Amino acid sequence: MPKIYRLNNRLVINLPSDMIAAMKLKDGDELELLKHDDYFVISKKNSVQMPTHTQETQQKYWSKQEPNEKEIALLKKLDLLRYNTRTKDKVITILNTEEKRILSDMLKKRFVILFKKQGEQEYKYSISKSIYDRFLMRKNMMQKKEEQAAQKPQPKKEEVAPKKWEQMLPQSESYPDLLESYGYIVLMNEAEALAASSALEESIRRGMVIGTRAFNKKFYVVTRKFLAASAAKLSKLVGPKGISVSELSKETGIAEDGIRAVLYIMAEAGDVTEARKDVFKEA
Repeated sequence: MPKIYRLNNRLVINLPSDMIAAMKLKDGDELELLKHDDYFVISKKNSVQMPTHTQETQQKYWSKQEPNEKEIALLKKLDLLRYNTRTKDKVITILNTEEKRILSDMLKKRFVILFKKQGEQEYKYSISKSIYDRFLMRKNMMQKKEEQAAQKPQPKKEEVAPKKWEQMLPQSESYPDLLESYGYIVLMNEAEALAASSALEESIRRGMVIGTRAFNKKFYVVTRKFLAASAAKLSKLVGPKGISVSELSKETGIAEDGIRAVLYIMAEAGDVTEARKDVFKEA
């Protein structure tokens, strides 16, 4: 266990050898103490990526607990955020009171870690590799789904209903084609969101595509171009008294799902709020 000693009128932190090895520390390295609520997180200064930990070190210094359902749900929400929006200040603004408490607990358990790459100004949230590999890794999730599907009787081809968005274009086209054609898509569940996220990974990383999960459990994805054009029109119509999605659709000519997609993203940014189902007003 780390201990504090006095040396030449200074306090010195004495770290165990296995922790030094895990953090890849050497003589002369500088450490940073990152304050979070009522505790500090120690990290190697100007580290480019999260330090890799051996399984033995993780078991000794990290919590042995596994994330519960609410924690996994919040981890998935963080995982869907673009890298540039994972800053400490930004993440806090999109979480409700309970989610903030859950995030604080996960930081203490080291499920989530605050870090900063060299040259960056803001600290960002990162999901620990151990947790990500066991509970969020897309490859493992897809493999599990494939195994489960293989155990079930396969329906005849004509009995398989096409997905809502895939039936709108020829079968040879995909999520990128749908986004290019419509400017937005609506994904009904996590399986579809996972597939779309994989197909649109490069566009998401470059900030060309933005998505959010609404309270109705659906995932809304838009292109930045569609968002900018539609938000400008909707901002002029959404007032303090509130207006329904159907009314906005009649006024703008934008499909209702497209309006929902834009308004939910605007709500996440704090520009509007959903007063009641399908009725939005100024925030």
